Amino acid sequence: MTLTRMALHEMWISFRLIPLIGVPLVGGMLVSAVPPELAGETAVGGASFWYAVAAAVAICVASGLAALTMAHERRRGTAAWMAVRAVPRSSVLFSWFLAFAILLCLGLALGSVGAWLAAIGRAETSPDPLPFAVAVAATAATALA
Repeated sequence: MTLTRMALHEMWISFRLIPLIGVPLVGGMLVSAVPPELAGETAVGGASFWYAVAAAVAICVASGLAALTMAHERRRGTAAWMAVRAVPRSSVLFSWFLAFAILLCLGLALGSVGAWLAAIGRAETSPDPLPFAVAVAATAATALA
């Protein structure tokens, strides 16, 4: 838990958490900017599709950011310093994974709320939220894989 808190703090001071939360959040908000003729046959289906595109971009950004972070930590020697202090490397890697997972899932959840609100504004009838929530949960699980 302490290592995860340290990783979250490191992402806070290095501004890495802004794209992790910001890209899916902006993607969810931009769903409302998609014209109805591009949104698809149904409002919820169109919002789901365009949010899936935004989530895919967010996952790609997060994976690239995670790789760059691990490379930077290795070059900087932070991971080696912790290994000298009897902190297992697996604990360091797991803490960074957990920090990225927390922030990415938070960003996907906030962005999905924005996409859902955009879909409700266009829908003629109140759609069922369960399929949308399951799709967002599946996206988050895929992002963690």
